[in-house]
Amino acid sequence: MTQDESTPQSTRMPRKRRWRAALAVMLLGALAAGWWWFTRPKEMRLVSVISLSDIITISGYTNFQPYNDRLLIPDLEDANGNPLALRKQIIALCDWNGKLIWKIGLPTPEYLRGTNLSDYHYEPRLPSLSPDGCRLAAAIVDGSSQQIIHWKNGHRVGAVRLPYRDWESIATLRLHNSGRIYAWVHLRPTGYVYIIEGSRIIATGEISTSKSAEPGAYTGAFSPDGKAFVLGDKDGFTYYRLPTSGSKLSLSPVYTARERTDLSSSGSRPVLVMDSDLLLVRNGAIYNDHGRISKADEWQFGIRASADSKAVIQYKRESEDSFRVRIMEPCIRRHWIPGGDQLEYSYDLSPDGRYVLVGKEAHRQLITLISKVMNNKHIPSSLKQPLNHMSRQANLVVYEKPGHARARIRISGERWANGLFIQYANNRFLLREAYISRDGHTIKLLCNDIDNRSDMMIFTYTW
Repeated sequence: MTQDESTPQSTRMPRKRRWRAALAVMLLGALAAGWWWFTRPKEMRLVSVISLSDIITISGYTNFQPYNDRLLIPDLEDANGNPLALRKQIIALCDWNGKLIWKIGLPTPEYLRGTNLSDYHYEPRLPSLSPDGCRLAAAIVDGSSQQIIHWKNGHRVGAVRLPYRDWESIATLRLHNSGRIYAWVHLRPTGYVYIIEGSRIIATGEISTSKSAEPGAYTGAFSPDGKAFVLGDKDGFTYYRLPTSGSKLSLSPVYTARERTDLSSSGSRPVLVMDSDLLLVRNGAIYNDHGRISKADEWQFGIRASADSKAVIQYKRESEDSFRVRIMEPCIRRHWIPGGDQLEYSYDLSPDGRYVLVGKEAHRQLITLISKVMNNKHIPSSLKQPLNHMSRQANLVVYEKPGHARARIRISGERWANGLFIQYANNRFLLREAYISRDGHTIKLLCNDIDNRSDMMIFTYTW
């Protein structure tokens, strides 16, 4: 029988076409599942645990400093009840595998007779370490002067004497790989810039400051290339160029910027000098050697921000124990945000700014609900009691530019503000410092046993 125009046509898709459509749907589903699997953060695995106690005696209050691929350990020997000013400070540099590279015992500060050390509150500035980790320079009080001592690979190679008046005049130092030292000494109302090589001062310059300024009102910083000096206070900063030759430094200001800065916290810097033509102000503004090139946006750089990297971590406080984090590349004035619009806390950043390690609290909505229950006066304490034993869960997450989560470590914390904890061998270890490798695939966590502060461990994770 032949079909004509009046014969009904079938609306069903031919079998071959139906199979092709089904295969296409299955292929798209497989691709979506593969993409989800590839982009989900991988669980990091613990590959080694190393004790630092076998290398150096450490007090629980040591201010560790991750430095490139190494760990700087400033520590204080037991003072037997003596004031802090009389304690002998130990500086050690080791790698993250626990190998000691060098160890230096700094001389004990020597003060003039009649100095009341109990009222003095001497706080030595952190010594300057060269970028390659081979050299160290420190300012040590010696009577009415201070010695700027220089070590190379743990051995003393030179020292010079600079004037000293009080804690405000302790030198701020920057040490280069070549061994050249730049020093700033503030003897109100005049400040002095020194360039030191070996055991001699090769150049000196003067800067006038306010006579009425409060003690500690000024902070000085040198650019990594040694071509600029920035003098900051709570109202802004002044940019100076450093002459490249001659024993007399003519320090005339290039410009003065009136930017709101923050000198309230100990060790804070109003300006992070990335280079002689790139300055990042604490309030987020960016300057070059001629003036401002980007306005403030209220994103502050952290204390751990480094002038030796291409990028820095900036943060905004969202609440008492939460921050928003972003990665800023000041040279191109661009940034990226890890994990989207989430509340996080930063730990470390790879030098090229591609990878960042942040702490992110898990189940935050549940914790917020529990907090509201605990603070509700109308709920009986018998119902609140079980909630007291619920510890907060958190993740350490590796994010890759432009914000993808690549790996994570599950840890916990009783209170986010008090720190994060790692459970190991039936003990809890408090996270002190963290380091992420240049390729972003290795994480080093420095932790100390909560019950034994001197038991310091390095946990190594990879993904």
